[in-house]
Amino acid sequence: MLGSWRVRIGRVFLSLLALVIASSLLVSGATAQSTPVAEPVAPPLAPPDGVTAEAVFVEDATAGVALYEANADERRSPASTTKLMTALVIANNTADWQELVTADPSDILTIEDGESMMGLLEGDVLTAEQMMYGIMLNSGNDGAHAMARHIGAKLLTQDGGSGDPVERFVQEMNATAANLGLQNSHFVNVAGLYDENHYTTARDLAVIAAEAYSVPVIAQASSVPTYEFTTQGANPRSLLLTNTNKMLGQDGVIGGKTGTLMESGACLVVIRKEAENNLIVGVVLGSQIEFGEDQIQIPETDQRFNDMSMLLSGMSTEFRWIQPGDQDLPGLSQELAVWDVQLGDDHAVVLPREGVQSLRYLLQLGPPAEPNAPVGTLLIFSGERVIAEKQVVQSGTG
Repeated sequence: MLGSWRVRIGRVFLSLLALVIASSLLVSGATAQSTPVAEPVAPPLAPPDGVTAEAVFVEDATAGVALYEANADERRSPASTTKLMTALVIANNTADWQELVTADPSDILTIEDGESMMGLLEGDVLTAEQMMYGIMLNSGNDGAHAMARHIGAKLLTQDGGSGDPVERFVQEMNATAANLGLQNSHFVNVAGLYDENHYTTARDLAVIAAEAYSVPVIAQASSVPTYEFTTQGANPRSLLLTNTNKMLGQDGVIGGKTGTLMESGACLVVIRKEAENNLIVGVVLGSQIEFGEDQIQIPETDQRFNDMSMLLSGMSTEFRWIQPGDQDLPGLSQELAVWDVQLGDDHAVVLPREGVQSLRYLLQLGPPAEPNAPVGTLLIFSGERVIAEKQVVQSGTG
């Protein structure tokens, strides 16, 4: 078969002879073949028994492969996981993270308000970066409002108009969702407070999380257990922020965001790296949790972290990640070297552990090009089925 023929070429070509033949074939286009279409690796799995969440989505965002899903497109109240979109809009409109932001009376919350907060006082002056830590760690509704007011005012100035800066910020949240192609998300506030018109889905939230986590400041702010700093302004003092994500550092989790409302249940988004460079995003919405008569969460009833742990443990059992190379695809490294090409990225390919037949590959190349320019495609087969394709670029090392 053609795929096997290409593998054999990679194994037997030697030194100068290999390069001469390779150059001849490249010029003549002898390697060009019609490209088979990559099929989905496998349909996503149902969550393991015992997961209480009403909506679930776990994805290898790098490979674009859904691993688990249940009610993933059901519109739901996301509670404070909303702040992933809030953080993204802040990042999209902040050029200087040391820019100073002053808290005004409209931002301030007290314990009686019953909302999560970072503890801002009127006249506090913080950097945008410090505010981001307060939003991501403490899930501070006060910090989210202060930054929305600050950014919204800048957007109104850019628009040459007037109005409520927080409302303008929310408009930007919805515009960002539209730009990301999210058709099942709509926001009416920056903190995640319940409103029947404020919703997203587990699948949409995974897209938002992956986009937000690509911003270094957001990634860093969600990845530390605590953060301490000294405020400026009218009431200088030390603030210690604590991450609400109890899974941080467990099951490979390196970031994420929590959210909880009586109407939403317990919600959680986590970020994990697999095979070094593949970004895993896990979302559970509506996990079981109970509240006391005072509407305070009862921590021992909170199932979101257990739900996510079951999903991540099951993922490691049900799937495997392969790094294209000689261990799983014998002869590939030699053949790439012979043609003086390399893979366009170092991301792994995710496969179900069960039902994957012997792996093989087909390297399809066009004429030589400038260094780092695309010259072809690597197709990876399981049996007769194409399960992944990767871009191949010119090495420029020949």
